[in-house]
Amino acid sequence: MNSIKKAVGRFRSKLDKNASYKRDLLCQKLAKQIDKYDERLFADSIDVDTPFGKMTIQPQRTNNLLEQFFRGLRRDHRRKTGNNSMRRVLHAMLADTP
Repeated sequence: MNSIKKAVGRFRSKLDKNASYKRDLLCQKLAKQIDKYDERLFADSIDVDTPFGKMTIQPQRTNNLLEQFFRGLRRDHRRKTGNNSMRRVLHAMLADTP
């Protein structure tokens, strides 16, 4: 994690030093986001005591688990019905189901 943090820091300093990056609107927005969320991007790992000994957990920074779940749900629906759209199925579900 420290190597990634250092690489992001080097990249951020390049955004300030390079004149073409300073003129680019997207680079300015990216730099602003990095500055805004800098302290939250690299959270410390969490040490947990388990029956098998100490374990270190690195918190997820994205919603990859939810995205994987819904990708699997859509894939299963397409395999069962042959339809790509789940709109009617989702509207027919009870509100508390998801």
